[in-house]
Amino acid sequence: MLAWFVTLCVSIGSGLLAFGLRGRLIAAGPHCRRCGYDLAGLLGSDRGAPSCPECDAGLGGGHGVREGLRRRRRAAIALGVLLVLVGAGAPVVTYAAGKNATWYRQLAPLWWVMQEARGGSTDAAAELLRRMKLGAVPRTRDPQIERLLIKQVEAQTPLDGVWGDLLAHAVSTGVFTQAQRERLIRSSHTFTTHVRRLHRSGDRITFAIEGTPVYDRFLLSRLGVGEMGIDQADLYIGDEGLDPATPRRGVSLTTSFSGYPLPSPSGGNTRLSMSPSAPDGTIAGPLPVGEHRVSILFTPRYDDITLPMKHTHTIEIVPDDVPIVELAPYPPEQVQRLLDSFRIGPLRVFDPGDRAGRGSLGGVGLSYQIETPEIPLASEVLVRVDGEEFPIGEVAQTASAVSHASGRVSPERRLYPAPRLPADVTRVDVVFRASARAAERKSELERIWNGEVVFRNIPVERVGVAELYSWSSSACVHRPEGATPDAP
Repeated sequence: MLAWFVTLCVSIGSGLLAFGLRGRLIAAGPHCRRCGYDLAGLLGSDRGAPSCPECDAGLGGGHGVREGLRRRRRAAIALGVLLVLVGAGAPVVTYAAGKNATWYRQLAPLWWVMQEARGGSTDAAAELLRRMKLGAVPRTRDPQIERLLIKQVEAQTPLDGVWGDLLAHAVSTGVFTQAQRERLIRSSHTFTTHVRRLHRSGDRITFAIEGTPVYDRFLLSRLGVGEMGIDQADLYIGDEGLDPATPRRGVSLTTSFSGYPLPSPSGGNTRLSMSPSAPDGTIAGPLPVGEHRVSILFTPRYDDITLPMKHTHTIEIVPDDVPIVELAPYPPEQVQRLLDSFRIGPLRVFDPGDRAGRGSLGGVGLSYQIETPEIPLASEVLVRVDGEEFPIGEVAQTASAVSHASGRVSPERRLYPAPRLPADVTRVDVVFRASARAAERKSELERIWNGEVVFRNIPVERVGVAELYSWSSSACVHRPEGATPDAP
């Protein structure tokens, strides 16, 4: 861009300079080259007059005579010189501005700063914000600033820095209109719902709602949204009860979600995922084998802005002997990448012990982290001591090639009895074994890897209750020994 600007200025300036120096013809005929005296009638055909009558300049040989009298165009000369100087000085000014942009932009006119900001310059955005805070930007510029900010938001410009500060200031001062603010809020997420297709009659029907940010994850906080969440999520069999004017019949699985935290400046979640279910965990009454349509009604809320939505899915009730989760092998290279990114922490145990010498495990916790879970993983987690296995919980993760998975494994009392470990055990093996039961409890999982991952000689730490229920990524340093392609 700079090269084109320099070339254009120098070319046009040089042309104007030449045009101005040549001048405008004001008289025809021979004239003295020195003083411009009209020599008409004084020169013979051979122009042999010895000198000019006015200035006594020699005219011999015709070198002192010129045809026509021209007057230079001073305006063209001045403009040409200016353009040449601007073109030649632009690289110098640009270099100086790059070294110290503050003084350069503080002296620049507002239209120049706005033009640089339209190109995405962070320094220009900072200067524009400074002038807005000083009240040096006229309100007639509000529509231009609004369009500028919308362009940056739609271009996925990060809003955790000066662009976010500029947007927040524009919202607080009314430069950014309420209508545009609400439009961006309403379009800030795309929502998808997940319901497993296959179910058995009487099974719990769980569903997940996932909201993925469309723009930068700091947008909502910069727009002044203090609270967001899913206020209500209902699942219905068929379309009964969907008309607000009639009583709601059918099956309603309702859970409220309020105050879901916004992403913090230090990071945090950028996706929402929920799995509400019926209070008793089952469909109210058995459904016949076959296909059924289900509708999910949910209401995302951003402060006082609500977005009622309805998604429909088709589920199929299958006989009890039909598996509803497929356990399948995956390519070895994907499995290897899973192993390369899989880490766990030490086995943390809160064990009050008893007189028999075998501790009644008061609690157990195990942190895990997977950087790139490219294959869906649903496993029962077991602790192995001297060949004896103790189940301690489950892990269920969907596949993702761009985000990491992490969490803590601990027994759920309704699913696993409290395990009993030898009181003096200091190291154990930890096994993640494929489990259809674990997958069935996560609505997004219909096909999982049929394998197991083994971690050997994992240290056991005796801890208090507070440490037991904590998760730490720095503690996840233990790598798996390997994987068995087909779990027993």
